[in-house]
Order: sequence, then C-alpha cells, then structure tokens
Amino acid sequence: MTLLDRITFVIGETFIALRRNLSMGFAAITTTAISLFLLAGMFYVGSRTAEYLNSLPGRFEMKVNLKEGTSFESIKSSATAIRAMPGVKDVTWLPRKNQWEKFKKEHPDLTAGYGFDDNIFPDSFRVRLSDLGKSDAVAKALKALPAFDPEGGLNYFGEAQKTASQWLRVAQNLSLLIGGLLLGVSGILIFNAIRMTVESRRVEVSIMRLVGASRIVVSLPFALEGLLHGAIGGALATSGLYAVQRVVELRLAEFSVDAALAPFPVSPYLGALCAIGGGYGGLCALFAMGRPLRARSR
Repeated sequence: MTLLDRITFVIGETFIALRRNLSMGFAAITTTAISLFLLAGMFYVGSRTAEYLNSLPGRFEMKVNLKEGTSFESIKSSATAIRAMPGVKDVTWLPRKNQWEKFKKEHPDLTAGYGFDDNIFPDSFRVRLSDLGKSDAVAKALKALPAFDPEGGLNYFGEAQKTASQWLRVAQNLSLLIGGLLLGVSGILIFNAIRMTVESRRVEVSIMRLVGASRIVVSLPFALEGLLHGAIGGALATSGLYAVQRVVELRLAEFSVDAALAPFPVSPYLGALCAIGGGYGGLCALFAMGRPLRARSR
C-alpha cells in the first residue's frame, strides 16, 4: 500500500465514521462550540475591557480644592508632594483667576457685571492617575496636605469605578465556570462518540490488525474524527462571536450611540479556536480509543 493509498484510506474512514454517528457528533460539535464561545467571548470582552481600563487612568481625574489664600510657595510644595505620590500620573495647577475667566467666557449671561472680586473659584489641582487601584490611597494622601480645603472637598468617582470592576469580575468568573463545565461535557460527548465508533467497527478493526495494519493507521481515522468535531466547534464559536459583535454594532448605530467598537479579529480567533477545539477533540478521541484498541491487539 503506497503512502497516497494510506492517506486516502484514513480520510475515507474518517468521513465514514462521521456519517455513522451524526447525532452524537452533532451534540459534541454544538456543545464544544457553545463552551468555546463562552470562554473565548469572555476572553475577548476581558481583553477589550483591559485595553479600555489601561487607557482610563490617564483620563480619570481628581480635582483638589485648596484653602483660600494659599500662597504660591505652598502651591508649589503641594504640587511636588502630589507628583511623588504612588499612582499619580501628572498634576496641573488650576489658578482661580484662570478658572474664573474661563467661566465668564462660557457663561457671559450669568457673569455680566461681575468682576474678579466676585470670583467663586478656589485655587485647585487637577490630578490624573496612572493606577486606578490606588485611587483611594491617593485620595487619602491628598486630604492630608496642609493646603487641602476640607470644606471644598475632593471630587472623584472612586466608588463607581470599584463597583464596575467588581461586577466585571463576577461576570468573568461566572462565564469561566459555565464555559469550563460545558467544555468538560463536550469532551465526554466526543469521548463517547469515538468509543461508539470503535465498538461498532470492532470486526473491521480486528481484520485490519490481522492483515498487518499498524496501530497508527487504525487509530488515525478516529483521532481525525475527534479533531474535526473540535475544529468545527471552534469555527462555529468564532462565527457566533462575530455575529454578536455585529448585532451590538447595529444596535449602537440604531440608537445613534457615539461609541465605535474595534473590528472583531476574525482570522486570529478562527485559527486559535479551531486549533484549541481540534486539539481538545483529538485528545479526547485518543483517550476514547486507547483501551479498546489495546484489547483488540491482544
């Protein structure tokens, strides 16, 4: 038997096995697709969220109001102390004069007839963070500054950020749990599908071994069947992720929401999920046929 004949035989036997176990194969493929969809979907959402959170600290600001009559030297020393705080990206001084002039330009109807002596703004700092996880520590350190105005307070959204992070972690853990359970179920289905195929073709496998077929030649069609189950599941999971993103994009466009989503990376996800699903399916198939084939060889 030439190499081409062996390849043709292996491929033919693989598709024969697929046709004989359509229902079990369909169940294995769909369960694999759902589990990979959940796991990859959570990874995708998590990676996009991580990208957003990494860019967020630079835009996340605290406004620190200073006591009335704070000297310029005290302002300089306060700025130096803030820059040295862990988690602070940069500090900008907002002179009360500049804030008042800006407010007058933006609201001329409200400030008509008012002069500098009517300035309602204190000297302030705008503090941008490099690490949102240290926002509470930074806030505590800012309140301890001698020039800090305890009545004017400190404006930032620490509680909202912490609440959003907590809910995100809950959603991630739940999806990982459900996806992991479904991946285990899909492995059992692939295992049973291959085991049933091996058992139903017991006589054929025995004849093949008697005429000199190696264990690799006998095993390869079953391994390819499991690999195809997993790879098709990976392709379906990728299609599902792409479809979900398209639906979200259409919804955002329908409601005129000014929030553009980054394009879904179809090729990297298709390659990765097909490889993961195929490898997982092939591994389950190897476990499924190991014992029956050892029994046949005795």
